[in-house]
Amino acid sequence: MGLRVGAILGTLEGIWSAVAKMEKLKSAPVLEHGGVRIEREAPAQTEAERLRALVIKARNELRTEGVFGKEYWGADGIWTYEVKEGDGGWKDVVDAHPLIESWEKFVKTEVDRVALDTEVMEKADVKRLGEDEEVVNRS
Repeated sequence: MGLRVGAILGTLEGIWSAVAKMEKLKSAPVLEHGGVRIEREAPAQTEAERLRALVIKARNELRTEGVFGKEYWGADGIWTYEVKEGDGGWKDVVDAHPLIESWEKFVKTEVDRVALDTEVMEKADVKRLGEDEEVVNRS
């Protein structure tokens, strides 16, 4: 369950960070055009601010106390929400958790909105930083 929560938060935080950096680059408050000085009005809420608020909300809702709260788990440690049988085991329980399910749908919408290719994270043949470097033995 922690991996899924981490993926949700990491993806949202990554999108927020990228959007915030892009907005910073584009947000020159004053433009010069044809010798005329044009001052831009700041939008009521930027996309980065909207995403920041969503990250804060996700962090709050997906805390341990939220994911394992009384509304989802009985005193005996058994989930109280409906679990459909799929691959079997704990994965079915995690897949059916109302918070995980709703936040993953929401993250999918945000990923689609910014056209983020998340499949690259699942490829086994992706070279990772430092993989082709030799380990130097310093004894």
